[in-house]
Amino acid sequence: MSQVNLLPKEIRQQEQVRRRFVLVSLAAGGLAGLVVLYFFMQTLTLAGVRSDLRAQEATNQGIQKKIDRLQQYADLQKQVEAKRAVIDQVYLDEVAWSSVLMRLSRTIPSDAYLKTMTGSVGQPAGAGGAAPPASSSLVGNITLTGTALGTDSVTLWLTRLDQVVGFANASTSSVSEQDELSGIYDFSDAADLTVDAVTKRGGRGR
Repeated sequence: MSQVNLLPKEIRQQEQVRRRFVLVSLAAGGLAGLVVLYFFMQTLTLAGVRSDLRAQEATNQGIQKKIDRLQQYADLQKQVEAKRAVIDQVYLDEVAWSSVLMRLSRTIPSDAYLKTMTGSVGQPAGAGGAAPPASSSLVGNITLTGTALGTDSVTLWLTRLDQVVGFANASTSSVSEQDELSGIYDFSDAADLTVDAVTKRGGRGR
């Protein structure tokens, strides 16, 4: 059974235009709704980001306050380190002279004795022009004068002197008999001082 549209052609065109308008309006409304939904979601996201940012800023401020409170201790630490560096330079290569004398007393021959001892620190040159030992640095030198019975005692003393801890490059600059055939000799010795003769605080600046 066939259907016959008895409406005029103009009315049919108007109906088609109306339907198209409705479809376009619905599509535009749907698109506008999607835009509004997207904007709403972005607004929520932005609000969350701002909230996280405020929380992070609050955390950073708390950390900065702690840093500011601790800064005074960092400043004190720097002051202590600076003063320690000055002290280390003041006591640099300090020699324990009491220990040096103790070691000398244990090595000098029984038939010899010291008359003078002179020590200095901060002299890099080796005693008698000798080269510095390869295993340790030189911090100074020492000169000794004394008297011994016989040249054997002078030789023995020189040999022992080179074995004293903290000494190196021992040498004799002069040996002279007091009186002819007296067998009593005056001698003058010298040696370098190494880091082994330096005190603990004297070595901190190295």
